[in-house]
Amino acid sequence: MVADADEYDLARTEAATVLRLWPPADPGLRHRAGRALLAALNDPEEDLVRQYAAMALGPYASDDPAVAEALIAAGGSEEDPLVQACARSALEEAGLA
Repeated sequence: MVADADEYDLARTEAATVLRLWPPADPGLRHRAGRALLAALNDPEEDLVRQYAAMALGPYASDDPAVAEALIAAGGSEEDPLVQACARSALEEAGLA
């Protein structure tokens, strides 16, 4: 749901929140959840969804180098300021900042 651009934004943000608070314990599911959040972070149309996805990616950043790289990029100066702040916070949470 979080990766589906056709879903309601509120549903996507709530799904991101759940994935942040309760990341899957199973490594395969955890990887899939991280990639779904990564897809949401890369959605250029929805800054609110991108903010929630960035916040939610903290627990996944140390497991997947692509997630860490995406958060570093999202924390850059070319991004929406709120997405930047959320990405930087997630990197701090993951111990990567």
